[in-house]
Amino acid sequence: MADTKKLVGARIKELRRQAGLTQEQLAERVGLDSRHLSRLEVGRHYPSLQSLERIARALDVRIVEFFQFPGEVTTATLRNDLIKFAKHANESQLRLAVKVVKLVVA
Repeated sequence: MADTKKLVGARIKELRRQAGLTQEQLAERVGLDSRHLSRLEVGRHYPSLQSLERIARALDVRIVEFFQFPGEVTTATLRNDLIKFAKHANESQLRLAVKVVKLVVA
């Protein structure tokens, strides 16, 4: 099994990228040094619970999402991903997404 520090770090990085933030932007929002955030993302250090809470708030995710590793995607996570996409998508992106979903579901 992969190292938990690396898995958690990779999830932080993935969620940060999904939010469209750089390491520097996220670090500033949560009050961390960007070098420390980098070490968290590459799995060199475990984040404290307090850091995870602040990162989760800044990324608008639940803490549990940091522990949902590849291959463990839940229905709730998929719904949350769609909701986040819809919140940030422009009208043309929404129209295209609805067309794609209708084609897949039909």
